[in-house]
Amino acid sequence: MQILSITDVRGSRSVSWSGQGGRSYTQQLRVITDDPTMGPRAVAKALSVRVGDQYSHPVTTTPTEWDYGNYLQGFDIKEEGDDGRQWLCTLNYGPFNWTEQGGATTEAASEGQTDPFKVPLKVSFGTAKYERECAKDARGKPLENTVGEPFDQPLKRDDSRGVLTIVRNEPTFNSQYVQTFKDTVNQDVFLTIYAPNTVKCADVTAEREYDADWGYYWVVTYIFEIREFVTDAANNVIYSGWLEEVPNLGLHEWVDVTDHSKGTTAILLADGSPAPKPLQLSETGLYLGGDTPPFYRTFQLYPLQDFSKFNFPDDLLTVGSIPGLGGS
Repeated sequence: MQILSITDVRGSRSVSWSGQGGRSYTQQLRVITDDPTMGPRAVAKALSVRVGDQYSHPVTTTPTEWDYGNYLQGFDIKEEGDDGRQWLCTLNYGPFNWTEQGGATTEAASEGQTDPFKVPLKVSFGTAKYERECAKDARGKPLENTVGEPFDQPLKRDDSRGVLTIVRNEPTFNSQYVQTFKDTVNQDVFLTIYAPNTVKCADVTAEREYDADWGYYWVVTYIFEIREFVTDAANNVIYSGWLEEVPNLGLHEWVDVTDHSKGTTAILLADGSPAPKPLQLSETGLYLGGDTPPFYRTFQLYPLQDFSKFNFPDDLLTVGSIPGLGGS
């Protein structure tokens, strides 16, 4: 069984052009086979047209016009005559790109399918509001009282974090595997724009779906919270991504900063009594008195993780629009 000829049919060509619906086209092909037992599925598979093909006319000879922003949405095949060898194929075109938006790869389109694993990832941005304690003000200066001491109750401010959500269809889902990523931060540059220690994997959820051609698969949602490195005009660090900075406070200082085996001693005030609250210590663990600038310790509270294991496209957030829409 084979196709003997495919020709363009005149008398039924049309275009619909509107501001709301965009552009859509209809054209027909006549298919002649050598076997009356050849059914419509076999005819459809034997045709050279595929869902997602870009519009051009005519189909079977050298095109004289085309439309870069219009794609084959589907086609109908109907038997003509009584000999069982002639078929009329109606092609319907529209602005939806089944290859780039619907996952209609060449292999899937040849079977009239879309591939759920070829559908582009969905990306959205938002914010999540939290509150955080502050060790520095908006200019990167320490929050202290008039004698250079930190406040007993740290000041707080709103902490509106950026939230990046990525949704992808995946054939399987391993809940134990994703647990290794939750509440971890990126150890390397993420998606080409986020510096290390600025993106935390907040959650990974999954919902099972069913496709008649592909069976069960999972719609997996990745949620990331973002804390950028923030500096003021003088390059003073205000926030260090997901690293935490706290003033170096304590009730004790080292007896000998070069020999810690000698232990520590309580910090004594001018009247000789122990300090009633933690006071500022230097980097080497000695009491900072007077106008000495405070020392801050930086801590890695969240484990580092290799986010490249997510296998997201590097240009996911930077890919641009497609130029040259239109046609002849």
